[in-house]
Amino acid sequence: AAGASVTTIFELEGEAGFRQREERLLEEVLHAHSQVIATGGGAVLSPASRDLMGRRAFVVYVRVGLDHQLDRLARDHSRPLLASGDRAEKLQALAKVRNPLYESVADLVFDSDGLDVSVATRKLCHQVQTAWQREQAA
Repeated sequence: AAGASVTTIFELEGEAGFRQREERLLEEVLHAHSQVIATGGGAVLSPASRDLMGRRAFVVYVRVGLDHQLDRLARDHSRPLLASGDRAEKLQALAKVRNPLYESVADLVFDSDGLDVSVATRKLCHQVQTAWQREQAA
């Protein structure tokens, strides 16, 4: 159902159905230019999505350590893959699969741990601009 929550889609269609929707939407939005898209953490699981990102986007992988992820997710109960069990263990298991995929498609890897939002934003903007200019010159 369009406009349904992630939890509802997972309940009705499972993770596979959610990933198919995610892939279709990614293909749709990557036709536009000059935009920032924040994908979900599992977007890289689909080979087709990785291919789309690699061909049509400048991909920045914002790497966040486990402790910071746990802090950010402390009050978030809307993520089906983290709904039960030990969140730290689940996040580590997800990272083991996803991190290499993000690293394989990323044009830039940015470590955000220990940075407040304003410092991270400035550093990331500078690194994106530098990497983008290098890519355009190549």
